[in-house]
Amino acid sequence: MTVPDHIAKLKELRLRREELALRKTELGLKQWEAKYEAKSELEGQGFKGLLLINGGAAIALAALFQAVISKPEAVEFIPWILAGIVCNILGVASAAVIFWVRYMQGKYEGDHGKFLWNNPWWPWRWYLGGFSVLCFLIAMGLVVYGGFTKLKLTTAPALHVMALINGADT
Repeated sequence: MTVPDHIAKLKELRLRREELALRKTELGLKQWEAKYEAKSELEGQGFKGLLLINGGAAIALAALFQAVISKPEAVEFIPWILAGIVCNILGVASAAVIFWVRYMQGKYEGDHGKFLWNNPWWPWRWYLGGFSVLCFLIAMGLVVYGGFTKLKLTTAPALHVMALINGADT
């Protein structure tokens, strides 16, 4: 093997090594992108769940409100139901805003190349998600507390049903 052949062979080996390093970097980047996409999809589904639990709870509380509005023993309970509905509406609103915040986060990442805590939009999606969960918990807590403390039941419901079954007047 002549010296020029040897030099050509070394150049070829260097190019192959550089190509392998580049492929390794590309594979690592593709793996990171796949993980990022999967996490983003999972997070998006979680925020949709926040919309559903808060929205469903608000509808259920509206149905409860409709059922007790004409009951004199529930007069003091009605404000607690309405407060629960308001909290759930706030939870729905904050969960709905998360999608816009995520859009702004992606736009900022594309424009400035800054991720996670370097992106001012990143923590706000978590703050809003936490606020939405907190709204749900507060709403349910208010309604349960109001039910236990403000409903004026003269007899226990089970005793009332048993008396009706036995034919006694109550």
